Amino acid sequence: MPERQKAKYRIVVFGLLAVLGPPAFGFRVGALVALYSVLLVAYSLWSLRLTVVFPNDASLGYLLCLFDAALVMPLLVWGASFWLVVPLSILWCAGLAASIRSAGAAGREGRVEKGLRKAVELETDSTGHMSRTAFVEELRGLYVQRVESFGLLVVRLQRYQEVRVLMGAEAAGQVLGALSRRVQREAGAGARGYHITEDRIAFILVGQALEEAGPVAARARKAANARLVNGQKLEALVGYSSYPLDGLSPKDLLLAADRRAAEVGQHVAMRPVAAAGSRLATS
Repeated sequence: MPERQKAKYRIVVFGLLAVLGPPAFGFRVGALVALYSVLLVAYSLWSLRLTVVFPNDASLGYLLCLFDAALVMPLLVWGASFWLVVPLSILWCAGLAASIRSAGAAGREGRVEKGLRKAVELETDSTGHMSRTAFVEELRGLYVQRVESFGLLVVRLQRYQEVRVLMGAEAAGQVLGALSRRVQREAGAGARGYHITEDRIAFILVGQALEEAGPVAARARKAANARLVNGQKLEALVGYSSYPLDGLSPKDLLLAADRRAAEVGQHVAMRPVAAAGSRLATS
């Protein structure tokens, strides 16, 4: 039984104790008895509030069990009806058992979640980045959390198949990883790369990183193509897309990033041609 559900039952039990407890244990109605009844009700409401504020605190249930015993103790010590000790003890033991069971279940869920997260984080390949499975899980988390906007920064190695034939699949992955790490330095230390296809690495952008996606992509493309990789001149295309402006599904976002990267690549490739034409015309 979760602690929040147990706290709801506690309101019922302590509400009955506040009304029927003092007369059942032989206490006369008075100012102290009324104050004690108010204290029981206030405690039950406070315990419910604690389980809402600290929903995953496994030790909270044990602490509340101690408070349960402490607040009922005046009835047992100064009361005259000792036959009610047995049902109250049974209720307290049931509450303790529920807390133990809830803490055990929370611990198991935490270990499973930690194991899955660790498995996803260790799921890397020759590029040094996490796999497509981790990318899908990360996007699913953003959709579940209803994040208003996020973006993708995608780096793609041109003529990847040629590189793979000449150097081998593993070496081609290492080359792609080297180019993507240059992009990652521009995207920021918090950006994590995902190997989504054999020739593409994607980075997820949120917050301020998304607002600066355009300039970051331009700097990243320049940095990726500035130096040789393993002694060879290779070219990477870098594009970005934004959710929901460029699409709602991962496929639409990837297509938008590729389209933007291709447009920038064509624009850059046409510059030398235009410059040469202008020189010929004026010579």
